Amino acid sequence: MIKRILVGVTGGAAAAAKRRFAIDLAGRHGATIEVLSVVDVERLAHVGPVPMGAGHYAHQIVEDRIHRSHELADAAIEAFEAECRAAGVDVRVLTQEGDPFEVLSTEWRYNDLTILALRDWFDHAVVREPEDTLVRLVVSGVRPIIAVSQETGPIGKALIAYDGSKEAARSMKSFAHYALWPGIKCHVVCFGMGEVKARRLLDRAVTYLRDHGYETTASGVDGAARDRLLPCAEAIGADIIVLGCDHHRALLHRVFGETPMRIIRDSHKAVFLSH
Repeated sequence: MIKRILVGVTGGAAAAAKRRFAIDLAGRHGATIEVLSVVDVERLAHVGPVPMGAGHYAHQIVEDRIHRSHELADAAIEAFEAECRAAGVDVRVLTQEGDPFEVLSTEWRYNDLTILALRDWFDHAVVREPEDTLVRLVVSGVRPIIAVSQETGPIGKALIAYDGSKEAARSMKSFAHYALWPGIKCHVVCFGMGEVKARRLLDRAVTYLRDHGYETTASGVDGAARDRLLPCAEAIGADIIVLGCDHHRALLHRVFGETPMRIIRDSHKAVFLSH
């Protein structure tokens, strides 16, 4: 059951898509949206080496960054509140300064689902976020997260990447249990496995999803998930990609640990991340 949705707001390119996405889900489930804006003053203050005598200019750069971040945050909140009111969706606003990772990890405790942008989750288009931040959030316990891009639209079909691991299974099960979009179609894919092993995994996954009411198909695909997942999602017309994240592999940037980071960097589709 989804009754509270936490949304990180920024002034980035995905802001409008994120509003539409969150408001649609809130309307479907009768949920309240909690809008969270965090300005990371400490990170905005990192301007690199400052030449002697240039301290004043460095200070001005920092002040301008902070001011711009607050302006963008305020504009994003105002737009979110206006669209929520128009849609009849309850909305609450939280604004803080601090480490976005820590703040979001705290606020997640009181929400059912977190929605962020794929590539500008709290940077307010002022400084760039590290590419592995979303994966770090998931493996630290903030889950599930749906990350969207500016091109994210209505969700009608999900591609579920499945390798038989506990992480992939938990992500698939979490997606099934949340039932975010009634009537959504699913397609399960195994990458780079022998036909016998892939078929065994796919048959069990398909049966599981069908028992939960999802119209489901499946296929095995040659090659590594990190290389073949996005082309596969395009080929089957998926609107959202479901991924599991393994803590140790994510730290080592290999196999499924590397895959989520590549998808986060390159995808134009929404991504459902769990662990």
